[in-house]
Amino acid sequence: MQDDAVVLALRAAIARADTAELRLALGSHLLQCARVADALSELEAGLRLDAANADILLAASGAAEAAGHPGKAAAYRLAAGAAASSSAPAAPSRSTAPAPAAPEPLDEEPNRGVSTREVRKNTSHLRVVASDGETEQGAPPTITFADVGGMDDVKVRLGRAFLQPLKNPEMYRKYGKNIGGGLVLYGPPGCGKTFIARAVAGEIGARFTSVGLNDVLDMWLGESERKLHEIFENARRRAPALVFLDEIDALGQRRTHLKHSAGRNVVNQLLAELDGVGGRNEGVFFLAATNHPWDLDPALRRPGRFDRLLFVPPPDLEARAEIFALKLRDRPTARVDIARLAKATHGFSGADVAAVVDAATDLAIDDSLSAGREVPLDDALLHAASKDVRPSTRPWFETARNYAIYSNEGGTYDDLLQFLRQEGLA
Repeated sequence: MQDDAVVLALRAAIARADTAELRLALGSHLLQCARVADALSELEAGLRLDAANADILLAASGAAEAAGHPGKAAAYRLAAGAAASSSAPAAPSRSTAPAPAAPEPLDEEPNRGVSTREVRKNTSHLRVVASDGETEQGAPPTITFADVGGMDDVKVRLGRAFLQPLKNPEMYRKYGKNIGGGLVLYGPPGCGKTFIARAVAGEIGARFTSVGLNDVLDMWLGESERKLHEIFENARRRAPALVFLDEIDALGQRRTHLKHSAGRNVVNQLLAELDGVGGRNEGVFFLAATNHPWDLDPALRRPGRFDRLLFVPPPDLEARAEIFALKLRDRPTARVDIARLAKATHGFSGADVAAVVDAATDLAIDDSLSAGREVPLDDALLHAASKDVRPSTRPWFETARNYAIYSNEGGTYDDLLQFLRQEGLA
């Protein structure tokens, strides 16, 4: 966008002498022109010059609100009030307490920190993550089930849980079923649970919000619960939406294993949000992933919450072949029998398959440097690499086997037990 005369003049003045007043004038003008992001950037630059400027703090609050950052806006409003009160004439008294230090600007880059606990408490760190790590408004991912190789049984189960309610809403409402619900994906690490979650969101055309520990946990008492509530409220406003809780065992761990009340409070808040505050979870789907389903608090498994568990096994033959093809696509190759490679890597996770390709690539680079010419990846290099990579799923299955055999109350791990028997592991 081309700058107008006012913006050009102010930028020229800032180039000569950068002051908080000039940044305020520029930010305010940009805000009037609906250039919200640019306005917030200029105002925060002004705060770096004068962190206790109440006028800039108020303007930054308005810009943050317009930019969709309510937590940051609240923090700036609070800081503006503190700055205004500290600048007002103090009433005569025998002893005057020093004014509190003003908070520094809450920009996205690491800075010197916020000086007051209140500002830090009111700052939101919520990220709405779209496909491939993008952060644009939680848009639906572009990948679908067609991008997931193999795993037909998993797709069928997910389709029944998520796709059918959206395709036949009247039928579900007629039978008193809400459109939404929760399901936990579990299995060994590196087998594509997160990728499948994104494919589900893309398949149903829902906004995708990925929630990790860093989005929720906070050092201040009560902040973790507030952030969790904000995430769920965000999803409810954008229904249909899919909330993906990765490593759900960390957020929803058995409360009997938690020594401190703060951890138990987070679990309690999660349970309340899954119930839907006021029954407002219509059109919101909850998908979680964990490597340790046996560590989940039993209350999470209550009907109406995460009452369904779905085992995600290591990639089957078709899926391994597709992973090999994808990883080799942009590398120099010659005489590669992908079907043979897929058969030779039975029991490998998707991450293990990628490790085989990376190890073979290292061998090819070493040979290329020694020969003084490009040596492509071929069957010999890939099979040599596959011998050096051990399936990372084995330790997980050794642990999971005991739970599937001895702690399978109500058939919780029936699909895992069936897989173990097919593989001769049980």
